Amino acid sequence: MIKCQLLKLQYPRRVERNAQNLVLILYQSAPRILGGGKKLAAGKASSKVWKLYLATYNVRSLLSEERLIELECELEQINWDVVGLSEVRRRGEQLCRLKSGHTFYHAGNEDSSIGGTGFLIHKRHNSGIVSIKTISPRVIYVILRLNKRYNMKFIQVYAPTTKQTDEEMDLFYDDVSKAWEDQRTHFTFLCGDFNAKVGLKSNNSETALGGFGSEGRNDRGEMLLGFLLQNNLFLMNSFFYKKLNRRWTWKSPDGRTKNEIDYIITDNKNTVKDVSVLNKFFTGSDHRIVRAKIVLNLKKERRNMITKSERNPWRPPTDIDGFQGNISNLLEDSEREENIEELNDAIVKALSASQEKYCPKTQKEEKISASTGLLMKERRFKGSQKTTTDEEIKAMNKQISKAIIKDIRRYKKEKIEETIENNKSMKVLRRKLRNGKGEMNKLRNKQGNITTNRNEILKTVEEFYQILYESRQEVDEEYEADFLTSKKGVVNQGSEEIPDITMGEIELALKKAKNNRSPGEDNIVADAIKIGGQRLLEKLKDLFNLCLFSCSIPKK
Repeated sequence: MIKCQLLKLQYPRRVERNAQNLVLILYQSAPRILGGGKKLAAGKASSKVWKLYLATYNVRSLLSEERLIELECELEQINWDVVGLSEVRRRGEQLCRLKSGHTFYHAGNEDSSIGGTGFLIHKRHNSGIVSIKTISPRVIYVILRLNKRYNMKFIQVYAPTTKQTDEEMDLFYDDVSKAWEDQRTHFTFLCGDFNAKVGLKSNNSETALGGFGSEGRNDRGEMLLGFLLQNNLFLMNSFFYKKLNRRWTWKSPDGRTKNEIDYIITDNKNTVKDVSVLNKFFTGSDHRIVRAKIVLNLKKERRNMITKSERNPWRPPTDIDGFQGNISNLLEDSEREENIEELNDAIVKALSASQEKYCPKTQKEEKISASTGLLMKERRFKGSQKTTTDEEIKAMNKQISKAIIKDIRRYKKEKIEETIENNKSMKVLRRKLRNGKGEMNKLRNKQGNITTNRNEILKTVEEFYQILYESRQEVDEEYEADFLTSKKGVVNQGSEEIPDITMGEIELALKKAKNNRSPGEDNIVADAIKIGGQRLLEKLKDLFNLCLFSCSIPKK
């Protein structure tokens, strides 16, 4: 943020080409807000192991806003990192950053709200998303970056039911094979609703199965087993002992038939330490969520894993005098520094510490009331009890659905009233009411090829803006060499040395700076600098003049 403020200085008109070149250098060196940044440290990582919870769930529908909110609330009760979703029932393809910070992606048919798949990715993994791609509405995948060397792919599927033809099943498995082979990664996991009963292992040749499972195998189960054996894959549900009432993943409407048809599959069975059906997770679907615990031992380059810090939106300090006084006290010990890095570090540390101490933390906005949360908790408890009837569950589903709709209406009404009272625009209101922010998941590069790789998308955008804003002004090479080696720094061409940046220029630049803008890598916003006090402005003046006359800027 400090570096960005350099760009906002209003240089006197008498500063000619040399000053303009410096501004160009500062602009090109400023952090690019294109997403990404720090590396991913997903799951719960230590110096030896890397843990992640992968789940798959046939949600039956996420068509309405309340269903998505209900799913997020239920997920708060369990450990999870990536959740593959079946029967999302949303049309088209969309990548969205939800208000909770999690990433939601779905792919479905353009002309109908039937079927569809999706992913819900925990916010701690947002910076590690390498690529998200749709093979078909029934098969999608996402690739996450672990470190510089290792990537991990998750494929989510929703297989045709027994009502569909074998030709459709053949097309489905062709799409699954394509997803598996496309953009190969070190670790790959396949999960979803396969609508197939694989049953128990019948002989030693069925190496894809472990020693446990539910009884019974149908024709679709034979097809799935053949696919696993052909590709040397392992159905991980069958490698862990569970009681029969903790194995089934789908229940018929009359409650008499219970089958195990949702699976988690991989080609490296040593990475999966457990697969469980979570009995207390419940959103009204006739399926139960299946979760795998994945443990990876990344001995190489594990030091490169860096946790991405969560950034809290800026909120003004309740005690402005205390905020300014704290900054002055922290800057008091630093005399007029002649080192740009040390002076910049002192300013950043003073602002960061003062923001942490005096600026209140932003509370998470809850759309669902406490009473609705208690109803959902009660439903989870009753859903795990054998004595609970289907009629009771259906009644609770209707009650919770009505309560969520009522809570959302109340939330929207409060936001509308708040917008009117604060005299804000409709644009601000729409931003508050939307579930999340849409993101770009594919882009056509200069060669005309469409890419879904996140790094390639960022590189294409970066190249576009470099070409758009690059200077086309010809510079005399001899003069440029003299300028860069000059001990006098920036000077007016054919005139005296350029004067120091004044306090008035800094105050004018800050006055023109917009509020409510995202912070840079140091988490410092312009709003904090504006109310930082006189001592902070003096230090900023020293820093800017050092940058101006040394023709350099802080490295971090």
